Amino acid sequence: LSAAVGEVQIEQPKNDYKPYTRPVEVSNDEYAHVIEIYNFPSEFKTSDLAAVFSPFKNGGFELKWVDDTHCLGVFSSPLV
Repeated sequence: LSAAVGEVQIEQPKNDYKPYTRPVEVSNDEYAHVIEIYNFPSEFKTSDLAAVFSPFKNGGFELKWVDDTHCLGVFSSPLV
């Protein structure tokens, strides 16, 4: 970080803001069309994973990368 923006100093917050946060309420139905794909080798590329899910390609399937060994499979519908 320092190399990109110069010297950086990190300070702890003076107040605890947790009481001001609300829990996130997520319905299982809201994301039923998304699957989490993880713990695969970091050498895998999009084409490798796309090949595994190729039967779903015409039904609307997309990969969204999170990091080198973790991505989300997003389907057009939870019925796929």
